Amino acid sequence: MPRLLLVIFIISALITCSKKAMVYSEVELMAMAQKEDPGIKLILPKTINDGINCKNYPPGCLSGKTAELKKITVVVVQFDSEENAARAAKIINQYYARNWVFDDVTGEPVLEHFVKKVFDAKNPNNSN
Repeated sequence: MPRLLLVIFIISALITCSKKAMVYSEVELMAMAQKEDPGIKLILPKTINDGINCKNYPPGCLSGKTAELKKITVVVVQFDSEENAARAAKIINQYYARNWVFDDVTGEPVLEHFVKKVFDAKNPNNSN
């Protein structure tokens, strides 16, 4: 009987570990983007109030940034989990990768191609 409990415990631990959330840090996300296009840059807001406001996004939003890629502006929003990022992307019809949502990307072929290629981003409303 003790061996059976040990086996159940090990299987349970393995399942828990395999479900560990996959997230990108802000540094990882930027490094991946710059590896593909060294010209990408963050756009700093003129004031704190001019920045991306999480009140404009579904629950789980942690912060947002604006970046410029090939002279096109994209908003990247960090969420606390992949689940919340996927939910937000579905609500606003945009792309997400792990815990990040790429806003203002849908309908911009250059941006769609970039986020799909670099981050394997998905739009939950499309079958891509």
